[in-house]
Amino acid sequence: MIGTDVQVYVQPLFDLANGSVSFADYQASQWWGVWRYIHPSDYEIGFSFLVWIVSSVTHSLPALLFVIQAATIVPIYLGLLKVRHDIPLWLGMAVYYFMYFNSTLNLMRQWIAIAILLFALHYLFEGRRLKYAVFVAMATLFHASALLGFGILALSVYLSNGNDPIKRTVIVGLVAILTFFAIPIASNLLIAIGFGRYAGYLGDVHVLPMQIVLRLPLLALLIYYWKNGGESPSSPCSFLVV
Repeated sequence: MIGTDVQVYVQPLFDLANGSVSFADYQASQWWGVWRYIHPSDYEIGFSFLVWIVSSVTHSLPALLFVIQAATIVPIYLGLLKVRHDIPLWLGMAVYYFMYFNSTLNLMRQWIAIAILLFALHYLFEGRRLKYAVFVAMATLFHASALLGFGILALSVYLSNGNDPIKRTVIVGLVAILTFFAIPIASNLLIAIGFGRYAGYLGDVHVLPMQIVLRLPLLALLIYYWKNGGESPSSPCSFLVV
C-alpha cells in the first residue's frame, strides 16, 4: 500500500465499516491513533460515507482504494473533456499523471475535493454559477479546504462586473500579495475557529526574489495575450512590447 494516509485513516475506517451494522453505528465507533481516540465523524461525511458504502458492499480494501482513486481520476477526466477544444485532453491527463498522480495515493480526501472543483470549473467558464456552487458544496463533503472554491466564485463575479478588468485584476493581485504575507494570521485564525488541523497546510512564508524574476517573462506574455484578445504574438519577443 502506498501513502501514509492509507494506514493513518483509510485502513482503520475500512475495518470499522466492516464491523458496523449501520452507518450510524459506524459513525459512532472509534479507534486509537495519534495518542487519542478517533471517530469516522472526525472526517468529512462524504469521504466517511464513501468508505462505509464501498467497504460494506465489497469487504475489500483494494476495491476501496480503487474507488477512491476513481473518484479522483474520473472528475478530472470529465472536466478536461468539457474543455478539450481549448486544452488537449491528452495534455491535461499527462500533466495529472506525471505531476500529481503520486500525491493522490496519499492525500486522498483533498484530491477528491480538488477533482470535483476542477470538473466544476467548466460551469464557471460558461457562466453557470449556481451549478458551480453546487459542486463546490459537494467537494466540501470530502475536504473542508474546498470552501476556497467559493472564493474563486466571488473572484470571478468581481472580475466580470465592471468596465476596467485590468484595474480589477491589479487590485486582486495586490490583495493576493497581502494575503500571502498574512498567512501566519490566517493560521492563527483557523486554530481559533476550530480548524487547527488545516493550519499546517498553509506552510511557512518565504520570499524568493529569483523565483519571482524567473516568472516575469511568463507574466508579461500573459498580459500581452490578454490585452490582444488571445491573439498569438507575431514574433517570439514581441510580447515584451506591451
